[in-house]
Amino acid sequence: MKSAGRRDQARGARTRRRSSPVEHKLESVAARLRHAGFSCEFQANEKTMLWSKLAFLAPFALTGTASDKDKQGIFADAAWRGRLECAVGEACAVAAADGAAVDREKILSTLESLPAAMRTSMQKDVSAGRMPELDAIGGPIIRGGRHHGLDVPTTRELVAKIEERLNKELLQDTSPVRISKKTS
Repeated sequence: MKSAGRRDQARGARTRRRSSPVEHKLESVAARLRHAGFSCEFQANEKTMLWSKLAFLAPFALTGTASDKDKQGIFADAAWRGRLECAVGEACAVAAADGAAVDREKILSTLESLPAAMRTSMQKDVSAGRMPELDAIGGPIIRGGRHHGLDVPTTRELVAKIEERLNKELLQDTSPVRISKKTS
């Protein structure tokens, strides 16, 4: 199995094609929103749009929840920051293998720019004693890696740490937590 590792996975499917009239109209709306001061990005490729969001969200949510650290805490700790960067690389590798064009460096730059005290909803759910959407966040990367023959060890490690945390904190008197067998 190939390792997804830290390689830059911005390659993806980057074929040029003509814009449809609908895409042209949507880009025009996005341009007007940007001109009015809004941050807006138009993405015609659905896979790229979905994977861009997941490649940003999943590594941050998984790393923050596994470590129980906010953004500042993750970036201040070399080991946790390394895990975050590896998880972003793994998500980008799976995304590229699935035909999406994602930019690892852009994602890392965006994560760096987040507010210091930022925590994800997954972290907040676990801290409040609620079950998180662990399979919805980590599952696509793990299953996608398996499907494309890519190893995603950091993502699997983070999911396992969260499962361990859940078993300790939330379900001490019940059966162990394990996300869907599809992801394991």
